[in-house]
Amino acid sequence: MPDNLPQPRLFDNTSNWFPINRSWQFEPPADIHGKMTPNEVEAASGHTFVATLTLGPGLTLPAGAHVTMEVPSTWECHLGNPYPRGLKTVGNREKSQIRKVGYGSFTDVECSRPEVKLAHAASWGRHMDLVDVVVQEGELGPGDKVRIILGPPDGNLVQAQRYAQVA
Repeated sequence: MPDNLPQPRLFDNTSNWFPINRSWQFEPPADIHGKMTPNEVEAASGHTFVATLTLGPGLTLPAGAHVTMEVPSTWECHLGNPYPRGLKTVGNREKSQIRKVGYGSFTDVECSRPEVKLAHAASWGRHMDLVDVVVQEGELGPGDKVRIILGPPDGNLVQAQRYAQVA
């Protein structure tokens, strides 16, 4: 990808995510609405999870705008064994270590407007992983959708946490 385009952010330490971005907590909420599918799964079962983010009527994302999704550390790459620890949850397709079984699930990103170019990168951390998406070319407007795909079927699936929880 050309260097002159906006690039997704990589975080060396995702524990610094909150202090680095502390100012956002004082801003009004962004007019973006999320939906995760599947929305109900058995604990520790492997799936392809898709987070669909829909821009509301008051939001546009121009080139250079970022959307970052936090993936909890209780979610992991699914290997059919609920006991392994220390696995990477999500990863970048171009990283060779992700191609080895057990070293993470791929992430992909799509958008509802084919003329808009997006890029993304995953960062790993102790408490959470981050998937950062940047608009490289074009602009997203009201009603447009960004789909963040965790564990697409051509790689390792992602498993939700290993215990039941009610929000």
